[in-house]
Amino acid sequence: MKKRVSLILAAILVLLLVPILAACTQQAPAQPPVTVTVTATPAAGAPPATAPVTAPPAAAKYKWKFFSNYTLKEFPHRQIPALIQQVNAATNGALQIELFALGEHPFASKDVLKAISERKAEMVGLTAGHVQGTEPAMGTYVLPMFMPGDLESYVKLWQATRNQTTQKIFDRWDAKIALGYLWPQQNFIADVPVTSWDALKGKKVRASSKEANDVVNVLGGTGITLAWAEAPTALGTKVIDGVGTSTGSMYDAGLAQWAKYVTLINMHYHDAYWLVNSKALAELDPATRDAFLKVYKDAEPRITEGQMSDAAMKMEKLVTEFGVTITAPTSKFRNEVVEKVKAEVWPGYVKASGPDAQAFLDVVSAKGKELGIPGF
Repeated sequence: MKKRVSLILAAILVLLLVPILAACTQQAPAQPPVTVTVTATPAAGAPPATAPVTAPPAAAKYKWKFFSNYTLKEFPHRQIPALIQQVNAATNGALQIELFALGEHPFASKDVLKAISERKAEMVGLTAGHVQGTEPAMGTYVLPMFMPGDLESYVKLWQATRNQTTQKIFDRWDAKIALGYLWPQQNFIADVPVTSWDALKGKKVRASSKEANDVVNVLGGTGITLAWAEAPTALGTKVIDGVGTSTGSMYDAGLAQWAKYVTLINMHYHDAYWLVNSKALAELDPATRDAFLKVYKDAEPRITEGQMSDAAMKMEKLVTEFGVTITAPTSKFRNEVVEKVKAEVWPGYVKASGPDAQAFLDVVSAKGKELGIPGF
């Protein structure tokens, strides 16, 4: 009897253990990995434990605005989108720049220094003439007949001195030069050739600055201050008889239907800049900042060369499409004009433009002598 009871108890025990053993042998459902951080107490005198190595954070994203000083169709503006794409690629997308043409942002060309100073945009474009009303000493490189007449010497002297001149002005507006480039020679576009002292007698000519207007006055004409956008209509209705500008601008603005002579007197080239807000530049991480600056530095000569090529191509079109006559004064006459402009125009510029003007001209003159550039 005892043996039978023992067998019955053994059977019951087996039946109870089977489901428990089965549950223990089943695979547990997958659970998310758990990260356990163990903080060890360093032994006395031991250096503190180093932090565990982790993956670097994702690249920071910087979003900038660029307020251009040109309309969509103008040559300098058409170069900007490609540079923006290059910056995006060079920074692996870390720096993204949104471009606004003139008219797409709320600032006039003369007010772009305010835009960048107040950081309404991280980048702006300007030419010296656009902001000379606000910063008179921006006339340094566009003072008629002051800089060398040949492009190579002009570029060499401008690049060697601009950090001591125009950059000092931009510092006051919390801006740095990202890229500088030149507009082609400013010449006379008129209904007569300007090759003698009486050529402009009785003529009204719109030029790019007060000093350029003064050159018109020296040549016997009347210099007119007029917004560039108004020049075509004014020329077509004989409100003015000519314009001081480049051949590229003459072609683009359609001036050839009224003015049939281009006189290559070369008053000056025209310096222009794409600026970056100093604080925005400083906020970039070093790799992004270096990549951004390199793209613009490498592009600088290409933009100037593109401007000159565009003007040369447009000059040819002026002749073949509109029958424009390209002429030039004799060397003797131009030298006489230069001397008269030095005597009658330059002193007025210095007096009206404040102490920076003379200081900047002195910087450029000294460097011109050092470089052995004729005229200094």
